[in-house]
Amino acid sequence: MKKIAVIGNNSGGVFDFRHDLIEELIRQGHEITVLTPFDSKVEEIKSIGVELIETPLNRRGINPREDISLFNLYRKLLKKIHPDLVITYTIKPNVYGGFASRILKIPYAVNITGLGTAFQKPVLAWIVTILYRKAFQKVKYVFFENKENA
Repeated sequence: MKKIAVIGNNSGGVFDFRHDLIEELIRQGHEITVLTPFDSKVEEIKSIGVELIETPLNRRGINPREDISLFNLYRKLLKKIHPDLVITYTIKPNVYGGFASRILKIPYAVNITGLGTAFQKPVLAWIVTILYRKAFQKVKYVFFENKENA
């Protein structure tokens, strides 16, 4: 049995798009902890049988202080949970969860759900690309949901 942490940027998305994976991991005997903001479908996620920890984040924000706080929160929680694997979805969990996992020497897998609005602005796209490169230096797996994003 492994302890697996799943990090997402909203609870509705975690339930809508990840509950099949989470349920399968539970069926295989793994212990799952989900870190996500509590915005919708919290009760549905709890009903799957996971530990659920609220991790507030501003999905569209570009405030460095908020992002550093998010990284510190992920690092603190992952250090406490001490999972065998971290799975992240969407840009902020991928970047800051990736940094935290790497620092704590926890294997991690990231899922690029899409490049999103950050890549529609050249300067922001450049910054995000640098963050992805740094965060993914020791990543175990990177999954792209869209071939054109790879």
